[in-house]
Amino acid sequence: MARTRLVARLLPPKVSGLCRRAGERFELTRIGREQFLAERWTAAQGMVDFMLGSWSQWRELAQALRGGEGHPKLRVYNPQNPLMAEYVRLITSRLAGPARELMSRLDLSDVNRVICGTVGVSVAAAVLRVRPEAELVVSCLPLLIRQLPSALQEYGVKPPAEIIENSGEAEEDSWGSNEAYDLVFLARKFAYCGEEHGIDYLRKSMRVLPPGGYLILWEPCSDNYDVAPWMRASVALVDAMLGEPRPLYSKREVAGFAERAGYDPVEIHDVAGGGTSFIVARRPEC
Repeated sequence: MARTRLVARLLPPKVSGLCRRAGERFELTRIGREQFLAERWTAAQGMVDFMLGSWSQWRELAQALRGGEGHPKLRVYNPQNPLMAEYVRLITSRLAGPARELMSRLDLSDVNRVICGTVGVSVAAAVLRVRPEAELVVSCLPLLIRQLPSALQEYGVKPPAEIIENSGEAEEDSWGSNEAYDLVFLARKFAYCGEEHGIDYLRKSMRVLPPGGYLILWEPCSDNYDVAPWMRASVALVDAMLGEPRPLYSKREVAGFAERAGYDPVEIHDVAGGGTSFIVARRPEC
C-alpha cells in the first residue's frame, strides 16, 4: 500500500490576508506583494496580468462555463491561444524558487536523465544546479514548444538533448528515442481534461522510470490558498477558461492520484511557506 507523508519545514507563522495596517496607512503583506506585484518573480507579472491579457474574453465566461471545455480562444489545446507566452512565463517564474527549495531536500545522486514540458524548465534548472551532468529532454504541445527558447534562456538551461512535440495524449505519444528517465516532472495534468487524463500521464511516467525513480507533480492545490481564499476562486475561474471547470484539488487528493497509479512512497512537500506544494512520488523498488 502506498504511503503518503506530509513533509514540511518549521517556518515563521504566516501573515494572513493581503494587506495590513501600518500606522496611518495600509501596506500589502507578503502574500499581497507576491500576488499583485509578482515580487521575487523574474519574468511574469503574476496572475493579475494574465487575467488582464484575457479581459475581453471574460465577458464570455458564462458561455465558457456552460460549454464545459473552456473558452474557444483560451483553451489549453488551442494552437492559436494568444496567451500561451504569458502562461509559460507565469508558471515557470512561479515555480523557480520553490523548485530550488524542493531539490535541496531530495537525493538526486542517481538522476542522470530528466524529462519535463516547457513550463517545467525552471524546475529542470533547479535539478541541473544539483546534477549539471544530467541530460534533459523536453516533451510538450507544439504551441508550448514555441516558447521553449525564451524559457531556456531565462533560466540558463542548456539545450535539451531532445525536443519532442506531443499531442497531449500520454498513452499515444512517444517520449523520445530512449524512453528511460530518472526524474519526470509533470505540471497541471489534472487541471483541464479530467482525472483520467492525468492518471494516464502517471502511468506513462511509471513505465519510463526505473525502480526508485522520481515523479514530481505540481498543481496549485486548494489548501495552498487558505490565507487568501479569493485567490483559490480566481485560479479555478482561470482554469475554467482554459479547460473543464472544476474546484481545485487538495494536496491529499493529488497525492491520492499518485497512489492510485501505483507509486510508493508518495510525499507531499510544502515549500515557499506553504504557498506551493509538490507531490514527490517514486516507482516502487519491487
